[in-house]
Amino acid sequence: MQLNLKKQTRKFNNWNINRKLLKENILKILDTLGVKSARTKNIVENISISFFYKGGSILASLLLVPLIINYLDTTNYGIWLIITSFISWFTFFVYWIRTRFEK
Repeated sequence: MQLNLKKQTRKFNNWNINRKLLKENILKILDTLGVKSARTKNIVENISISFFYKGGSILASLLLVPLIINYLDTTNYGIWLIITSFISWFTFFVYWIRTRFEK
């Protein structure tokens, strides 16, 4: 158990280091472009990080499809897609209903 916790801590620290490196690189690019405003730097930094994570999410989705199809047959994969789509639409709908009726 202790060894597993150390591995997880190491992974978390590596993630923080990678995020810091990404942030530093974005700030270097902004400095070379001559952006001086801290507010503009913050906005561009957050948008860049958001695009980076969205790209990773898309890449993971594209890589998971062939793996899941190999694990499941095409009929079960279709059923799995329907169930996951239903769950995602349902959670979005519940969130929408809550925000509309709280006002």
